[in-house]
Amino acid sequence: MPLSLAGSLLVAHRICSTQFSPAVLFIYEHDSNEGAGGLIINRPLDKQVVDLVNEAPPEGLADVPVFLAVRSGRIS
Repeated sequence: MPLSLAGSLLVAHRICSTQFSPAVLFIYEHDSNEGAGGLIINRPLDKQVVDLVNEAPPEGLADVPVFLAVRSGRIS
C-alpha cells in the first residue's frame, strides 16, 4: 500500500520552488498516481479577527492575526 501524505504539513524553504517558497502547505489529498492537493496556510492578511466580524469577537480573539489559505492545486 503506497504512503499517503494527506493530512500532513509541507514546509517549503527558500531553496524550493518560488511558487511555494517560503510557505507552509496543508496537504489535503495525496495519491501516488494523481499527485497531491494542498492549501498554503501562512499568508498573513495584515488584519485581526476584529477587522473581519460584525459583532464583538469572543474574549481574547480580537487581536489574533488572520491568515489567508490559498489552494495550491495539484502538486505532481
